Amino acid sequence: MEEIKILIVEDDNDVINQYKRNFDTYNATNDSIKFSYDVNKEEKDAFKTLNSTMSDYDGAIVDLDLRNSNGEDKSGNDVIRKIKESFKFPVFVISGTTYNIDDNFKKSVLFQVVDRDNQDFDYIKEFIKIYDTGITKILGKKGEINSFLTKIFWEHLADSMKIWTEDDKHTSKEKQKSLLRYTLANMQEHLELNEKSDFEKYIPVEVYIKPPVNKHIFTGDLIMEIKTKKRYIVLTPSCDLAQTKTDKVLLVNVQNIEESDMQKSIDIVNKKGSKKNEVNNAKSKLINYIKNNKNKNHFIPPCSEKDIAGGLVNFQNLECVSKIDADNKKLYERIASLNNCFVKDIIARFSQYYSRQGSPDFDNDYVLESLFENKN
Repeated sequence: MEEIKILIVEDDNDVINQYKRNFDTYNATNDSIKFSYDVNKEEKDAFKTLNSTMSDYDGAIVDLDLRNSNGEDKSGNDVIRKIKESFKFPVFVISGTTYNIDDNFKKSVLFQVVDRDNQDFDYIKEFIKIYDTGITKILGKKGEINSFLTKIFWEHLADSMKIWTEDDKHTSKEKQKSLLRYTLANMQEHLELNEKSDFEKYIPVEVYIKPPVNKHIFTGDLIMEIKTKKRYIVLTPSCDLAQTKTDKVLLVNVQNIEESDMQKSIDIVNKKGSKKNEVNNAKSKLINYIKNNKNKNHFIPPCSEKDIAGGLVNFQNLECVSKIDADNKKLYERIASLNNCFVKDIIARFSQYYSRQGSPDFDNDYVLESLFENKN
């Protein structure tokens, strides 16, 4: 049986008892998931619990007024801040004083702010939906990432560590960054292959990093020209952008799916009455696009989770704009950055497309004759 462990930070006994009844009722009627919970009534108790080595939670419910002050107390914000700074589990702020929430806290699926009188918010269902993704199993204190890091520490770093300990040419900070890159590279290797040593299949959300990590325009950024709504991917090499070696940025257009030949095949599949062979042919054409079997295009998938429309990178449609304009938020919106492994593939196919004709053929006989004419 799966266990979802919840921290409740609430000072009102009636509210606490209601939470307990709801969780206990769910536990009594469900055989696959069980909720357990710890209750703290004061901010100091919550801090003590969170600082404990046993604080391995899958979620928290936090009130803002923990001193029954009729809305004057905001100490729940301090508890939330502690969680956001040190932990990785969802927080639901359920309070009668939601107007006191710290404006710096960004609302999301993992951080929801709900008025206590809202009868439509099913926090048990929401916790289960998040737990089912496995996010706390991956990122929690006892999560999968920690297991990977332990394995990497003893099986990889232990054999290579001498390189860093005896390195006197780099600063401590430089060695730390190098170690971090090496560790992440090892983790990526573990994640790329499944138990059968076959490559894992990615889902669309893994293609995009939103918001972008870099503060300024960078290779692989998916951007949109605000005036025209046209989308582009940045192709300029990262070394040029990072070291300010260029004042221009090379962009490749991303054609919307509904404006491409893919839409014709989609329409056939969706159309009622389409013949089976027509549907199969249409699906086959779509697979060719998805597998990037079309030389002049590269497919990027739609991602509803991040509100990103899919499209076809069109290598025949290039534009060059000033770096200043590309980085101007009034002219271009940075929608997301593409995962680096996908960026490398796009750039490789871009290079391949423009070098596909190869060099002109030499007159081989003439060249051979020139090579040997002075030889005996």
